[in-house]
Amino acid sequence: MTTTPVTIGKVSPQGSKTRIKDVHHQVKITLLFACAFAMLSALSTFINTPAGRWLPLHLFFTGTLLLAISGATQLFSVAWSAAQPPSQILVNIQRGSIIVGSLGLATSRALIWPSSLTAIFGTLLTLGIVFLIYLLHTIHKRAIQRRFRGVYFSYVIALSCGLLGTVFGSLLVEGHITSGYEQLRDAHLIINLWGLIGLIIGATLPSFVATQARMKMSKRATPNMHLYMTSLMLAGLVICVTGTSFSNPLSAVLGMSIYAGGIIGFIFLLPRVGKKQFKWAGPRMFMLLTGAAWWLLSSFILIIQLYQGSIITGTYVVPMLILGAYGQILIGSLAYFAPILTAKTPDMRTKNLQHTRAWPTYFAWNFLTISIVLSLPEIFVIASAIVVTVDIATRFILLVRSTKVVPDKPI
Repeated sequence: MTTTPVTIGKVSPQGSKTRIKDVHHQVKITLLFACAFAMLSALSTFINTPAGRWLPLHLFFTGTLLLAISGATQLFSVAWSAAQPPSQILVNIQRGSIIVGSLGLATSRALIWPSSLTAIFGTLLTLGIVFLIYLLHTIHKRAIQRRFRGVYFSYVIALSCGLLGTVFGSLLVEGHITSGYEQLRDAHLIINLWGLIGLIIGATLPSFVATQARMKMSKRATPNMHLYMTSLMLAGLVICVTGTSFSNPLSAVLGMSIYAGGIIGFIFLLPRVGKKQFKWAGPRMFMLLTGAAWWLLSSFILIIQLYQGSIITGTYVVPMLILGAYGQILIGSLAYFAPILTAKTPDMRTKNLQHTRAWPTYFAWNFLTISIVLSLPEIFVIASAIVVTVDIATRFILLVRSTKVVPDKPI
């Protein structure tokens, strides 16, 4: 499939006819790399390196989640605002920066390479985030439907948190921080996990839940409300990170409490999904909403830990957020994206959406999260992981087989 290059800030008549096909092609490749990083992250949990738990967490965050964010934000921006996608070469540069930077950082940290190499790979990763902001800006400039401009500004704010997180990460890796190292490491986690990832999810959910449920967005989800909620959560994060960095529990608790209030605010911006919509979307909808519930719960748990002055790195709140919230939302999103991106006809799309009604994965994934958080016997973790792996692999095979069907008519 050949994409149509589009001059920045201008709309090509030819590109307007193929914009959805072009962005689907771009996103499909990005999400395939995100899935590859997810498998690599899972495998790295069995590898004993000096990096410890950092390695799978890093691969999942910078590889899986950041690539998924790169693809999803561009897809949503193009589709929801009726804009032109960016040119293929710019997308390739952005995607490549994330992939090489993430793999390079993981390898250099695991094998204890010179800090100069680590700095190079960290710079590439940072450039990948900067490129993504630029790509979203070019899409926003071409937007026809302005209702989603609040989502765009929220994305930029969230990605700016990621840039700040890379600064913290650089200070940690380079060893310039001797006192307060653990506090800065916690601040690094908070600004990346609750900031970059959390704010992207919050800004996306009102529109994406409506898309999954095949209904209109809530009238409450206006561009201004998106911006208010994101700004509120950003203010909370700044207060929380500042309090964490300077060992001030009260400021940290206040900031995270404000952030949690923003999560509740975004939940109120969701459309009122009824029985008909739940029946249609099935486990995909439950994964999104249950993931949001884990996100809110992990924020409340973090508030308790911050109040106690505990170091959060290595505690159960991080796997609770990664697995229960973000991992589950990612699976629910891919269960929607995969049928849409692989279907060649409307009938095939409907059939593929049936293939990804993964109830076994939904229940097993949540049980896996509970097992890890509560430190249940390892047999429960293994059993639930096997169920998830077999169920996802089976549905992936069904999707691959469906793509080999010759379509009667194009979508």
